Amino acid sequence: MEPILIPSLANRLVIPTDPSEDEFNYCSSGITIDSYEIISTIGSGSYGSVYLVREKSNGNVYALKKIYYVDVHDSELVKKRAIRERDAMIVCNKAKNSRAPKLHRAFIDKDECVFYYVMDYIGGGDFNSYCYKRLCEQKPFTMDEIKFYMAELVICIETFHHLGLIHRDVKPENIMINEEGHLILCDYGSSKQLFNNYSTHNGFLSVSSSAPGHGGSFGSFGSGSFGSSGGSFGSGSFGSGGFSNTPPNFTSFLRNPSSSYTSYIGTPQYMAVEVVQGTNYSKLCDYWSLGAILFELCTGQALFVESPDTTEQKIRENIGNWRGLLNTAISKNQSIPKVVETLIRDLIAPERKRIDSMGIRKHPFFEGINWEDVSNHRNTPPFKPTLNSSTDTTYFRN
Repeated sequence: MEPILIPSLANRLVIPTDPSEDEFNYCSSGITIDSYEIISTIGSGSYGSVYLVREKSNGNVYALKKIYYVDVHDSELVKKRAIRERDAMIVCNKAKNSRAPKLHRAFIDKDECVFYYVMDYIGGGDFNSYCYKRLCEQKPFTMDEIKFYMAELVICIETFHHLGLIHRDVKPENIMINEEGHLILCDYGSSKQLFNNYSTHNGFLSVSSSAPGHGGSFGSFGSGSFGSSGGSFGSGSFGSGGFSNTPPNFTSFLRNPSSSYTSYIGTPQYMAVEVVQGTNYSKLCDYWSLGAILFELCTGQALFVESPDTTEQKIRENIGNWRGLLNTAISKNQSIPKVVETLIRDLIAPERKRIDSMGIRKHPFFEGINWEDVSNHRNTPPFKPTLNSSTDTTYFRN
C-alpha cells in the first residue's frame, strides 16, 4: 500500500478496514509474541492487557501492550485507536521526544486478531496511583509539589502540540512516572495528528526527512486504550524549554488554536466543554484537562464527579453546567490559594478565553519557574521511585 499523504489539516487519517502486517508492523522483522517471555501482568482492560516481558534474543525488559481487535465492542474504533496510537508514538520516536513513549516494535498477529506494541517499561507507575496513595495516606500535595507536577505536565502537553498532535485524553491514568520521578504523557489512542511533518514507518503517513526534538528514551502503557472508564484518585478530599528549535511552519499552530475538530473522544470527567457539546475544538482542549487535574491535586476531589456512582451522562451534564459547578467547588475549598484559583479559572473556561501554553508560562502561579530547566529534566522531582530491579512492579496496583 502506498503512503497516504496529508496535504492539509482538514484531511483525516485513512484507516483500512483490516490493516495488513506490512501496514502495521514497525521494526519487527521476524518478531512474534513467541519472541518474548512474559514476566507478569501489569495492567488489563476491556480490550487487552499490558505485560512486563523479556525479549528472548537479548534479555531486554519491556512493556508489551496487547490489544484485541475482534469480538470486542466497536472493533473498527479499536483498530483506528490502535493505529492512531502507533502513528503518534512513531512521530514522537522520530523527534526523540523525551516526554513521550519510546516504541521499540509494533506487530500484528492476524491469526489471533491482536495488535502488539513493545515499549520501554516505566517502573514508577501511573500518576493516578501515586495521587491515590497520597490521598489514602492523608498526605496532601504542597504548593511546591503541585507547581512542579503542573509545570512538567505543561511541558508534556506543549511538546505533544509541538509535534502537531492533540492528545485529547490527558488524565492522571495516562501520565507515567519515570525512574527519576519525571512525568511522561502516554496512551495516544485518542490523539489527533494535525499535519505531516512527521510520519509513520510504512503505512499511513508520508515520510519526512528531519525533525527537531529532545533526547530521551522510554515508553508507556496507559490504561485508557483498553477501554477503562477512567477514574479519579479524588474519591475523598485532602482538604487542605521552551522550544528554541521550533521550525517556522509550526509557529502558526503553536500560536493559533483555530485548527478545529468536532469528534467526541476522551475520558468524560476531563473533557473540555466544547468536546462534550460536540462543537469545534482545538489543542486548547488539552489545557482544560490540565485545569481539571490541577483542581484534583489541590483538593483530592474530581471537579465534575460527585461520587463513585456518578454516571457518564451526569458527568457530561455537570461539564455542560461547569460555571456554576466550578463556583460552588471553589467556594467549598477555601484553602485553594487565590493564585491557583485564577489559574484554574483560566483553564476551566470557554475555549475563546482559555489560556494556551504561553499564557500558562506567564501565569503568576509559575513565578520563579525556569522553563528551560523543566524542559530538560533539570529540576529535582519531589518523589523518586525506589526500584530494586529492572523487573520491579511495586508501583503498579490492581
